Amino acid sequence: MTAAARLIVLCAALWMQLGGLSAAMDAFLAGVLPSTSSYRHQLEADMKPFRGLLLGLFSLAVGMALDLPVMVDNWQLILIYVAAFTALKMAATHGVERDFGVKV
Repeated sequence: MTAAARLIVLCAALWMQLGGLSAAMDAFLAGVLPSTSSYRHQLEADMKPFRGLLLGLFSLAVGMALDLPVMVDNWQLILIYVAAFTALKMAATHGVERDFGVKV
């Protein structure tokens, strides 16, 4: 079952790569594929030992894809976006808490 799930995911990723999608999109869509299966719970149990390894590999791939010179050149803009996103998230959370009467 585990080997079949891996083969399906790899074939789907290869097919999407040939279609011109990015590698990150390939990995995301190929990872979503098994979750729609009727054998989802069995696949989750079989893949659980590999979860940490695959998560680390994904984090490493994303980190290696960062363009550090661009980030250094635009650090002020990045800082503004992070602050704005945090403020927006806080406002949305506060609004939901107020509307639903949740006290944290």
